[in-house]
Amino acid sequence: MRFRQSQNEKYMNILSLLIWTGTLVSPFLLLPPLWAILALVFISIIQPILNIIPLIFLKPLTFAGKITPRVRDMVIGSFESVVVWCLSYVASWPSNLAVAVALVYLFNQTARAVKNHGGEELDQLIGFMFTTVIFLIVRILF
Repeated sequence: MRFRQSQNEKYMNILSLLIWTGTLVSPFLLLPPLWAILALVFISIIQPILNIIPLIFLKPLTFAGKITPRVRDMVIGSFESVVVWCLSYVASWPSNLAVAVALVYLFNQTARAVKNHGGEELDQLIGFMFTTVIFLIVRILF
C-alpha cells in the first residue's frame, strides 16, 4: 500500500527543493569557491555545534517555565547571528562572507520551516533576521 501525497505536500516538497538549491548556489554567486565552501561548512557543521552554548543556559529556564520554547528559539537564532557578525569583524574574511553566510542561513532555515511547517526553525529564523537587521543598520550608520 503506497502513501499518496496531497497536492499541497507535493508543492511544499518542490518549494523546499528549490530553496535547498538556493542554499547550495547562493554562496558561489557571492564568494570565491573556497570561501563559498567554507560558508556552507560553517552553516552545516559548525553552527549547530555552536547552538549548544545558548541551549546550556536556556534549557533549564524553559523547563522551569521562565521562558517559552518560542523565546528560547528566537534567542538561539539571535546568538547565531551574533556569532557570524562577530567572527566577520574579528577574522580577516572577505567583506561579503558574513552576508553570504547570512544568506545561506536564510535559505537553510526557510527550507526547514517549509518542510516542517514552521516550528522552531521559523522562530530561530525570526531571531536571526531581527539581529542581522540590527547589525546591518549599525554597520550602515557607523
